[in-house]
Amino acid sequence: MPASQDREKAMQLDEDLHDLKLRFELLEGDRKAYYETSQWAIRQNKEEMAHLRSQNKELRDMISKLKKAEGDASTSRTMSDVEKLDQKVCELRNKHDLMEAEVRAREAKLKELQDRVAHLQPPTGSAGSSGSRVLEPAHLKEIHALENRLDKALIKYNEAQAVRKMYEAIVKKLQDERLTFDSKLTKLEKLLQQKKQEAAELEAMSRDANHAKEVAKADLLRFELQLTEDRKQREKDLHARKELVKQRLEMNEKMEKRGTPQTGKDGTAPLSPTAGSGPNASQCDDSRTAGSSGALDTSTGGAGGAGDDPSKAQHFAGVEETLRVLRDAVGVLTVPEISAKLVAQRDTNAHLVSLQASTSARLEELRARKQRVLQEYEELKFTGRQKSSAGKGLEEEFKTRVEEAKKEVEEVREKWERVGRIVKEARAGVGHLAEKLEGVQLDRPTEVPAGADPHVHTLDVCIEKMDKLYHTVKGKENLIETTFSPSPAQPTPGGAAGGASAEPTLNLLTVTQAGLPAHNTRVRMGRKEFEEEGGGENDPDTPDADIEVPDRESIKRASMQVVNARKGKGGAGGGKKKGRRGKGGGGDDDDE
Repeated sequence: MPASQDREKAMQLDEDLHDLKLRFELLEGDRKAYYETSQWAIRQNKEEMAHLRSQNKELRDMISKLKKAEGDASTSRTMSDVEKLDQKVCELRNKHDLMEAEVRAREAKLKELQDRVAHLQPPTGSAGSSGSRVLEPAHLKEIHALENRLDKALIKYNEAQAVRKMYEAIVKKLQDERLTFDSKLTKLEKLLQQKKQEAAELEAMSRDANHAKEVAKADLLRFELQLTEDRKQREKDLHARKELVKQRLEMNEKMEKRGTPQTGKDGTAPLSPTAGSGPNASQCDDSRTAGSSGALDTSTGGAGGAGDDPSKAQHFAGVEETLRVLRDAVGVLTVPEISAKLVAQRDTNAHLVSLQASTSARLEELRARKQRVLQEYEELKFTGRQKSSAGKGLEEEFKTRVEEAKKEVEEVREKWERVGRIVKEARAGVGHLAEKLEGVQLDRPTEVPAGADPHVHTLDVCIEKMDKLYHTVKGKENLIETTFSPSPAQPTPGGAAGGASAEPTLNLLTVTQAGLPAHNTRVRMGRKEFEEEGGGENDPDTPDADIEVPDRESIKRASMQVVNARKGKGGAGGGKKKGRRGKGGGGDDDDE
């Protein structure tokens, strides 16, 4: 009996040992599979991180390029880039959700492995204490290895969470920039237009100032040239007068050197050195002429008695000397010619005196004019050209007209831009509708005729296709109504009272969303609101600012919300299946 009990115990121990070995082999296989899976996931995560970094760099480059672009073309490129960024953000969000679901599944699997490890630990009872003491170091070693791997996995998980948060912050920053990019660009464009207008005004002011400066310079140069010519003329006249005075002085000096006779007994006076140069020049010339003629008469009349009286002879000699001096001075020989010369000199003197007076008056006038011109130049130089009140009023009127014209131009430009956006969005909608209706074939050719607008032709083709679809669907709806409607011979349960609680007739409009395929999307439209909007557009009294047309951004955002909601429903179903297979570990995958 003791031997059989020992054999049974030994067999029991061998079976337990074999069972433990099998369990450890299974654990080792699971560990290797988990290790390979984790390594593959790590490689995939690293590749994904590198790809996301490159995408982030490309997005940064694209944003920097978008900030440098200008104009309508840059605006269209910005919108296309923003749409691409939205698509990439959605893709990154989907990848993030998948990675988060995978991490939760691995956490559930790790928890399951921990439970299995705890289940494999030997009991603390008395039975099998020797075997447990033998296998305890191996268990501890395996547990330590699993704990180390768990720590490494947690570290990598924390790193992945940090990277995820960083990318979420980047995506949030990009979304914020996408929302404020258009407003910033519009503000910069308005500021640029204002600066351009200010620059144009400054250029106009600069041109006016330069023109005024050139006009003032031309006036100043003209006045200076006139003053220079007047000065040269005055200097020329003065030089001529100086030459005349010099000749007179030389003649007087010659006469003084030769000696002039004293007054004789007949009352003739000698020539003065300043004769003909003072204000009494005419009187002197007259006296000289009279004296000369008297002397000639005396000399001719009393020639016979000249030798008798020595004083008369001396007088005659003086008269002859005077005549000789006059002949030398005036350059003529006879007495009438000498008289004519003296009369001409008197007229010349009178003309010179009158010319001096007129020149003095002209000089005073030019000096006063010069002072006025200099004063006007100083006023223009320091205070600017003064404008009259009438000119200022006209200028203000023109300024108000220009401001009103600018406002009208701005309103027309805004209206034109709004109409252009509506036309652009309408063309895009027609193109999108044509793409959706490519599968519908018409009985006639749909090529664009020569000279026709392709968008209008495409819209006509789409209307015909939709009309055809409507008639097709209407026929099917009638067929369904006739197929599923109850026959009048069938009795309704409950009689007339049960008629209100009877099931409604099945038709095409009662088909729910669950019965439709996954790619079929229903868009709800308010018919009354649509008709009111249509009537408001056709009303001529309604301003264009009240027209509300959904743009491509809002339509795309709504479609993306529908797609995300559908993906969330699909992820929730998959998460529940995984949770049932993995003991409820992945039931929260639909959280977003």
